[in-house]
Amino acid sequence: VGLDVDTERVCELCSRKIELYAGMIRRNWNSPLLLRNKLGKIYEGIEPAGNHRDYTKWEELKKVSDHLGKKGELKEEEWRDYISGLIDGEGWIGERTITIELDESEASLAYKIKKKIGSGSVIKEKRGVRYTIRKREGLLKVMNMINGRLRTKKRVDQLLRWKEGEIVVKPIREDENLDNYWLCGFAEAEGSFVISVADSKKIKKSVRLEFTIKQKEEREVLQRIKEKMGGGNVRWDNSEEIYCYKSSGMKTAYEVIRYFDKYRLMSRKYTRYLKYRKVYRMLTRGEHLEEKGIKKIESIRSKGSSETIRST
Repeated sequence: VGLDVDTERVCELCSRKIELYAGMIRRNWNSPLLLRNKLGKIYEGIEPAGNHRDYTKWEELKKVSDHLGKKGELKEEEWRDYISGLIDGEGWIGERTITIELDESEASLAYKIKKKIGSGSVIKEKRGVRYTIRKREGLLKVMNMINGRLRTKKRVDQLLRWKEGEIVVKPIREDENLDNYWLCGFAEAEGSFVISVADSKKIKKSVRLEFTIKQKEEREVLQRIKEKMGGGNVRWDNSEEIYCYKSSGMKTAYEVIRYFDKYRLMSRKYTRYLKYRKVYRMLTRGEHLEEKGIKKIESIRSKGSSETIRST
């Protein structure tokens, strides 16, 4: 969204230096013709988003509430979608076992899932936490929870190879409806929220909010997430040999917040999300335009885990 330039005031504008701080474009315009023909609009951007330079005027960013209500307990249907997303993202369905791998800091989430299922074991390892179900009763319970809700081909294929029978495996879920807890569970496994403050020759300080999900094979799933969030891009990361969905535009950040305000994360990523959300609220108030606002944003990001911190 840009600021329309009044062509009758072009000369007046060209005679002064345009400096827009903390994510605003800063340039010296010496030619009225250049200003009128090359630009037509002066964009007040927070930060470009991906390949399309999605500048957004900060005053027109959509507002989000300063307060969040208390997180309630998930209903049975919500648990089914959440567990399905988590297994799609970081699970494994073996011939007689189901395993969910979590970050080493997520032992409390593993025990919460175990309590819900009523079966399984939680093992803390050097590089993470593993929740494993081996008893038939627990396996059948989870199978019935996720059957028909899985969205990745690799998990459905694993389900088809299950040896215990008694389950008529439903096909992969391909509908575009992600307005449920599936994406929340999937993001618990593979998602990250990143706050970055960057220096630039053209911009004194720019603030970027990134929401990222990575997957080894399932590009189509990431494409649906992109469509759900209304922006971002899906690309192949050669360095990690993995597909990556990344959004950094502020319009998309609003949609990310709308989703995760409704479908609450249960892991420690919820704290990282709250930091992401808090910085977005600061941007909607223009706090990033002042030095003290930038310092506050840098303080918010630096107090999180390394996943929330990026400085360039």
